Amino acid sequence: MNLNAIATGAALVLLSSCGLSVERPDHFILLDDRGSELRLVTPDDAVLRIREFDDETERGFLFFTQSEADLEFWRKALKGELVENRGYTLLEENEIEDDRGRPGVEWVFEATTHGRPWRYLVALFERETAFGDRIRVSEYAAPKERFDEHLASVRKSVRSVSP
Repeated sequence: MNLNAIATGAALVLLSSCGLSVERPDHFILLDDRGSELRLVTPDDAVLRIREFDDETERGFLFFTQSEADLEFWRKALKGELVENRGYTLLEENEIEDDRGRPGVEWVFEATTHGRPWRYLVALFERETAFGDRIRVSEYAAPKERFDEHLASVRKSVRSVSP
């Protein structure tokens, strides 16, 4: 048995199970780290939530998986959910890349919650791993009047996420 192959396989398993890391945006503290989900907050009601999960549309096994969905599928599904089903108003839609050059999409929405206007940034990325595709969704929400104060720092942070 090839010991190098075993060691490489074990390293891949360990790396794929590691949690997310992120360059923390200014004025945010890490409130919750659940490995594949991070939640950061500010004292002025802003929240940043980053989640990564398996693409459940994949079929196959180990290195021979084939996804039924791609970034465009998830883009349409998420945007449709927020605009059509939840009634969010779309303000911006941008093509983006993370710090590793992976393509993604970013939206800015507005919605009224409990009589108060909020802005909501959502960024979506898909990344391939040896064990299948992973979907990463980053959500930043803040009261409309404070949204722009954190926006540049949050955008930088969202692009810096690594597994």
